[in-house]
Amino acid sequence: RLARQGSKAVLLGGGSSSSPQDSSVASSVSSLSHWVRGIPNTTGTACHILSPLALLFYSVPAIREILLELATLDHQGAHPLLRELALLFRQVNNQIRGSGSNTIDPRPMYQAFLNHLGIEARMLGDATTALSKLIHELRQSILSKVIEATMGTGRVSTKLEGISPHRRRIKNGKQRSLAVPFSLPVDDLQETSLEDCLTAYFQPTEIENYTWTEGTYEEHDLEGFEDGPPCEVILEEWITTKTSTLEELPGVWILHLDRFTFEHGRVQPKPTKVDIPFGLDCNHLFPSLANDAASYHLTGAILHVNTEGELEEGGHYITLIPSPKTAEQQGQQQAKLWYLLDDDQVTPVTMDEARALMAGGVGENSEQSGRAVGQCESAEMRAVVLVYESCKNAAQQDAVLRKAKVELAEYLAAQEEKAIDNSISNTTTDLVGRRLRIKWSKDRYFAGVITHYDDSNGKHTVLYDDGDVRTYTLSKKTIEWEEP
Repeated sequence: RLARQGSKAVLLGGGSSSSPQDSSVASSVSSLSHWVRGIPNTTGTACHILSPLALLFYSVPAIREILLELATLDHQGAHPLLRELALLFRQVNNQIRGSGSNTIDPRPMYQAFLNHLGIEARMLGDATTALSKLIHELRQSILSKVIEATMGTGRVSTKLEGISPHRRRIKNGKQRSLAVPFSLPVDDLQETSLEDCLTAYFQPTEIENYTWTEGTYEEHDLEGFEDGPPCEVILEEWITTKTSTLEELPGVWILHLDRFTFEHGRVQPKPTKVDIPFGLDCNHLFPSLANDAASYHLTGAILHVNTEGELEEGGHYITLIPSPKTAEQQGQQQAKLWYLLDDDQVTPVTMDEARALMAGGVGENSEQSGRAVGQCESAEMRAVVLVYESCKNAAQQDAVLRKAKVELAEYLAAQEEKAIDNSISNTTTDLVGRRLRIKWSKDRYFAGVITHYDDSNGKHTVLYDDGDVRTYTLSKKTIEWEEP
């Protein structure tokens, strides 16, 4: 694991000399305790879990606030993973506010990750995979509407186009949700930019050996060539290209940069330096979508770190977040500080330094990165996950949260009522004559009436409205009671 200089935050630059900028950064260290907290890495190998959690806490306020609300309600009926996530967020929030216990204990969360996501804290893992699995689980929970309202609104469509010597085929795919995180390949270049990666992804790409299925496409004569088709399509086989089109942008756009390659049986970082902007103008990148929701600001990132020899062990993950002023200024560059969260260690960096660390590139930022994580030796950093929030989403966040909190309270109240109903004793005949709906597979409910109670085995007989008769131990069934 990364060596650190005690428990202090280590400033970039090091050495005995200091510039006015260094003094400004140093003066902020004393204020870190007021609003920035990391999460202790109690196993020494859980950074792939802790970095996504820190990213969601600081960079996606809607998720943080609804989980803090869930922690306040402390309802036993909530999903176990959600409960542990909410309780951990409350511990972090209490430390930031200086209230409650000063302890942040992630161990119950580790167990929840293992039980529900299959991710082990005691083994090295991938932060992007952990984030993807966690978001997928949240989309199936009571947080689904919050997820959809923030990061689930993006839509993309695909079109296949085939050209033969004399014919043209087109197959338009249906719109589908934008993947979260949205993965972008990074080419093996010396330098590129996030904008270039996005532009390249949405350019037509050739698909080799594609098989066209009869009846799934439109076919037309190849038009526009007075002297026949161009020489590059004088082939016996079809040339097929695939084009993806961004139809709708999400309020919160989580991007994954694929910056590794597999060579000679080992995972190696690509040498490409990627310029990552604090503000992303999608009006310029996607003119057809030009609107007030297309202007984004960076709210956080996950960086992969490796020192000499550490890459073979999987490297290390840290989180990069802006100061609250940066977030409030909607990505404008007046704010000066960002913070590296290396587990529970916090290091302030300037915006220029943050941008250089995210850019990566083998050998490009190794000395600077080594100082950032408190090491004498060099280290290489590169951003692998980015979180951008649209200005429109930030403005609508309060309304989304108010609605989500009301729905959360209603859901938990319904769960509590259901638990009370299901706890009714089976050793009574009082339920005979009561109408109910019983849950079957695929979340389907079927209605009926209780016609008999057998005192010898504690089971009730239910006559369904379709004439089917079944005998149940009611405490083992999910039931909705109809009004008498």
